[in-house]
Amino acid sequence: MGNTNYTFSIDGMTCSSCVVRVENAIRSINGVIDVSVNLANHSANVITSNDTIYDSINDKIKKIGYNSILIEDDYKLESAANNHLVIAEKRFYLSLIPATLVFFSAMLPMIIPSFMDFFMYYQKEIIISQAVLTLFIIIFPGRIFFTTSIKGLLHLSVDMNTLVAIGTGAAFVFSTFTLLIKGGYLITSLDISSLTLHDIYYESSSVVICLVLLGRWLEARATHSSADAIKDLIKLKPKIAHKKIGENEFSDVPMEFVLPDDILFVKPGEVVPTDGIIVSGFSSIDESMINGEPLPKDKVVNDKVIGGSINSTGSFLFRATAEINKTLLAGIIKTVKQAQSSKPPVQRIADKIASVFVPIVLLIALGTFFYWYYFTSVNLAYSLLNAISVLVIACPCAMGLAVPTAVITSSGNAAKNGILIKDAVALEKIGKVNLFVFDKTGTLTIGKPQVIDAQSFGNLTFDETMSYAASAEQHSEHPLAVALVNFVKEKNLPFFETTNFNSETGVGVRALVNNENVFVGRRDWLDRSKAVEKLLNAIELNKKSGGVELFPSEFRYDAPPQSSVIWIEISGILSGAVAMTDVVKSNAKEILNEIKMLGNDIAMLTGDSFESAEKVALELDIKKFASEVLPNEKSDKVIALKTQDKIIAMVGDGINDAPALAVADVGIAMATGTEIAMQTAQISILGGSLDKIPLLIKLSRRTMRIIKQNLFWAFIYNIIGIPLAVLGLLNPMIAGAAMALSSVCVVSNSLRLKKNINS
Repeated sequence: MGNTNYTFSIDGMTCSSCVVRVENAIRSINGVIDVSVNLANHSANVITSNDTIYDSINDKIKKIGYNSILIEDDYKLESAANNHLVIAEKRFYLSLIPATLVFFSAMLPMIIPSFMDFFMYYQKEIIISQAVLTLFIIIFPGRIFFTTSIKGLLHLSVDMNTLVAIGTGAAFVFSTFTLLIKGGYLITSLDISSLTLHDIYYESSSVVICLVLLGRWLEARATHSSADAIKDLIKLKPKIAHKKIGENEFSDVPMEFVLPDDILFVKPGEVVPTDGIIVSGFSSIDESMINGEPLPKDKVVNDKVIGGSINSTGSFLFRATAEINKTLLAGIIKTVKQAQSSKPPVQRIADKIASVFVPIVLLIALGTFFYWYYFTSVNLAYSLLNAISVLVIACPCAMGLAVPTAVITSSGNAAKNGILIKDAVALEKIGKVNLFVFDKTGTLTIGKPQVIDAQSFGNLTFDETMSYAASAEQHSEHPLAVALVNFVKEKNLPFFETTNFNSETGVGVRALVNNENVFVGRRDWLDRSKAVEKLLNAIELNKKSGGVELFPSEFRYDAPPQSSVIWIEISGILSGAVAMTDVVKSNAKEILNEIKMLGNDIAMLTGDSFESAEKVALELDIKKFASEVLPNEKSDKVIALKTQDKIIAMVGDGINDAPALAVADVGIAMATGTEIAMQTAQISILGGSLDKIPLLIKLSRRTMRIIKQNLFWAFIYNIIGIPLAVLGLLNPMIAGAAMALSSVCVVSNSLRLKKNINS
C-alpha cells in the first residue's frame, strides 16, 4: 500500500509556536510519516502510511485547540482560504466598536480636562459599561485566545494565544477585582467615588485584543494575496465541458464525468477543459497561465492543447487525453501546493527558536512583575501593566510568518512564469548553486532535426523537388520526415496527391506522387542507374577538389539522425538532397552568458559523439564537457563534481537524465509540451525555455534576501520592544499596535516578491 497525502485547513494558528505545537501533535499519531504545517496559508500537509487515518488527525488537531477541515479538492482549498479571511475580518469588526468606546471613555478625560467633570458625574455608569464591553470582547471576538490557550495549557503547551490571553485576561481580572473591592461592590463601606481612572485598565484589555485581531485580519488579507497564483490556477479549472453525444449534438457535463477519448467542443473565449488533441477546427490559444509564455500559440488538427489554457477567436473539437485530476494543470497545482507547504532549512531554525520563545517570554514577564512590585515603590497595577506589555509585545506572529509568506509568494510567482518548484529546499538551494551542468540534446539544442541545407539537381525546380519529397514523407512519423514536411510547410509549397505509400525501416519511403515514383531516404538505397552514379561521383569529386561544398563538411552520408542527409529520387533520377541536424536553441548562448554573469560555471554532459559535443561546446563557449556518457554514467560525473566543493544544478530533459537529476544538489527538468517532469527533478521548466533559468536564480536569491529581512524585522521588534516593556516604557496598547505592525511589515515585505522577477 502506498503513502497517502492529506491537506488540512486549520483555523486558530497565530504564530510559529502554534505551528510547532500542531506539527508535534500530528507527528505523534501512529502511521504519520511526515507533516509540514504552514502558518501563512493555515494548512497542514500530512503524509501517512494509512489511508484511513485522517479522522485521527482531525480529532488530534481539534483536541489541542484548533479547528480543522480535511481538504479533498482544490475548490475546497480556495474556499477554506476565503473562509479564514472572512472569519478574521468578522472578529476584528466585532471588537472594533466596543474597544473604541472603551478607549475613548478612558482616554478623553485624560486628554481633554473638560471631560473629567462628565466622567466624575457618570463614573459608575462609565466604568461598569467598560467592564461589560470588555467582557463582550473577551467572550465573543477574543474567545479564540482563551479557548486555545486553555487547551494548550492542559497539554503543557504555550503559544501566542497564551501570551495574549494571560496579558489581556490579567488586565480584565485586575480591573474587575478593583471595581468590586474599591468600588464598594464587595466592601460596602467603601465609596465608589474613591475609584479613579488609574485603577481601571479595561482599555488595555479591550484595545489590545482589538489590535491583535486587526493584525490578524491584515495578515490574512496579505497572505491571501500572497497565494493569488495558486488561486488563479484553481480558477482555470472549468467545472463543465461541452461533450459530443451525437453527430451534431453536445451536452454540458460536469468535468468529473469527462473521460479520456471523449470528444469535447471549445467555443471562442472559453477555457480548454482538459488536455487533449485537436481533431477538427483551429484557433489561437493563450497558454501564459500554464507555462508563462506571453504569446498565444496557433493550434491546428493534431496539435496538443492544455487544460486551463484560454481559447481565443476560433472554435474546435478535441479528443480528451486525461482525466480532470491528471491533467498538466492539476499537476501544476499539486506541485505549487507541495512547494508552498514545504519548509526551507532557515524555517526549521525559526521553528526551533519559537518552541522555546514563548516559555522564555512568560518567565521574563513574571520576572518583570516581581521586580516592579517587590523592588520598586510602584503599586500592583503598574507592576502588572509592565508585565502585560512584555507579554503583548513579544507575540511571535511575525516570526511565524517571516518564511512561509515569502515561500508562498515566490513559488506562486515562479509558477506564473512557467517554473514549477516542488519544495522550498530547492528554492533556497538554487540561489547557492555555482555550477550548472546541462544535458545537450533537447536542453541546449532543439532536440528535433531541423533542415539546415537543401539542394535540387534534377530536371525539376527546387520548389517542385521539395514538394514531391514532402508529399511522399507526409505520411511518415520518422523525425527526419517530420522535419522535411515542416520545412516545406514553412515555405508555403504545395503538397501533391500521394498513393502507394510504403515505408521501409532504416531505408526510407516510396510513394506514387502526382503519378511519379518518388523515393526519399538513405543513399545506399538509391537507384543504381548510370545517371545516378554519374551525379553522385560528380558531387564527391566536387567536394574532394576543394570546390563549393554541397553540405557542411561535418555531415557524413552515414551520419546519425542528429546530422543526416536524405536523398530524393524522382522517377529514377537523382533530384535532390536535404541535410538535417539538431540545432542549438536560438537564445542558448545568450542565456548561458547570463548564467555565467550571475556567478556560475557551465558544464555539459551528453551521450553524443565527441565531434557533436565539441561543435555545440564551441558554439556556446562551454569549456567543460564530456561526450559519449551513458545515462547511468552521468550521475557518476555529477557526484565527482560534487566532491570538488561544487554545488551542482543538473539541467536535463527529465527522462534519460533521471539518475543525474536525482544526485545533483538541485535537479531541473526541461518539461516540453504537456509532459510533467520526472519525479526525480525538484524544479520543472514548462516548455523547456532556457531563459527561465536566470529568472529562477534571481528569484531564489531575492526570496532568501526577503526571508532574512523578514526574520530581522521579526526579531528586532522583540529585541527592542521587550526591554522597553521590562523598563516600564511601553504601554500595553502601544505594544499591541507594535506587535500587529511587525506582522504586517513582514507580510508586506514578502509581497514584494509578486513583482516582476527581473525587477
